[in-house]
Amino acid sequence: MADAEALRHPERVRDEALIKLFRDRDGVDSEVTLANGIRIIVRNIAWGYDDADEWAHVTTNISPEVAGYSVDTFSTKDVVLVGPGFWHCAVHPTLGADLGWQR
Repeated sequence: MADAEALRHPERVRDEALIKLFRDRDGVDSEVTLANGIRIIVRNIAWGYDDADEWAHVTTNISPEVAGYSVDTFSTKDVVLVGPGFWHCAVHPTLGADLGWQR
């Protein structure tokens, strides 16, 4: 769940569309590719923001814990693909562009 600070200052959050995508797919496997090329399988997420962060830190497959799935952590700014074939970022988010998540 988003933290209270992010709810008070939604203008600073830049990953709202991506968090919504993960929440909408809760309970469904998503293959997530990070900017460093690492791929992980995400079944559910817990997320939050520290201080004035624009991007969430995410912990996967822990809420609830899923037997047989690894628990991983990443920043939403590092996600480049959610799929395969479902969603991709039209412009890499670390370039400062708005998230352009498209099918």
